[in-house]
Amino acid sequence: SLYKKNFSAAFKLATQEIKEARDNGKAGKRGFGIKEICKRIYASHLYREEDKKLKPSTLAAVVNKGIVRMSPPKAGRPAVIPNKLTKGLATHANMMQISGGDGEESGRKMMALVKAMSDGTAREDKFSPEYAWSRAQTQHPEIFVRAKAKDHED
Repeated sequence: SLYKKNFSAAFKLATQEIKEARDNGKAGKRGFGIKEICKRIYASHLYREEDKKLKPSTLAAVVNKGIVRMSPPKAGRPAVIPNKLTKGLATHANMMQISGGDGEESGRKMMALVKAMSDGTAREDKFSPEYAWSRAQTQHPEIFVRAKAKDHED
């Protein structure tokens, strides 16, 4: 969305300006403090009343970690199930359905597949196969379209 793009662009610009001010020895001087930089960016990027504002403490912490000109860090803990796994699972289920054979793939078979895919990896026993299957269905509904099998035999 436009809102997220504006905030992300403002965040990247703010971290860049703070880093440059620190590198040039101007940090903390009039017009080069974090609050002043935030005010300038509000005027150019986040000028609407409903726009989320930058927090000077967050910007300072991010620049101290060396994260500059990057998107703001996401809140919350990272996802246990990678998006690639759920997309692969959804694609596999769709392909099995299209190819015929056993027909529509059941959840039980897909959960067994998830268990087999995670065995012997760092993700083993970190999530339940049922959760992975339901997550695949909710994250990738466009892949789970009903495929109509055609019988080409005469």
